[in-house]
Amino acid sequence: LVTRVQPPKIDDFGDHVFVIAHGIDYNTDSEIVETNELDLFLGIRFVVTNHTRTMLTIQDARSRMERDSYPMQRGADFLAHEILDGLIDRVSPAIQRMAEVMDEIEDDIIAKPSPHALQAIMRLKRSTGRIQRLIATQRETFNRLARRSTII
Repeated sequence: LVTRVQPPKIDDFGDHVFVIAHGIDYNTDSEIVETNELDLFLGIRFVVTNHTRTMLTIQDARSRMERDSYPMQRGADFLAHEILDGLIDRVSPAIQRMAEVMDEIEDDIIAKPSPHALQAIMRLKRSTGRIQRLIATQRETFNRLARRSTII
């Protein structure tokens, strides 16, 4: 079963913005790396998110708002920035862990070659390539957003 991954994007509707962003969901028990899609609607006084799986970034933002309302006091745009920034901050550690697992598998291949180990490293390599392409597109999308003087 292959699910279609929506590319990162930002649509400006005048009074609100719609953002599709991705985080990485990496389970070290598998060589398959998946992304978590986050859909975010941002208006002058609201932020609405939609996601199909649990996202630590959203849980962290919710916890901060429950602890103190600082993100909400700064405005919807600040809250949206905090959510998206948290999503991006989780990418590098996941990629680093993927590299470590790839090194471990490579060491296993050298020590004891097996078809299973070779298949595992190929699955991880393909997943890593997909993630790199997606993150590059996301970086480009966010850079365009950062250069804009107004959003809504």
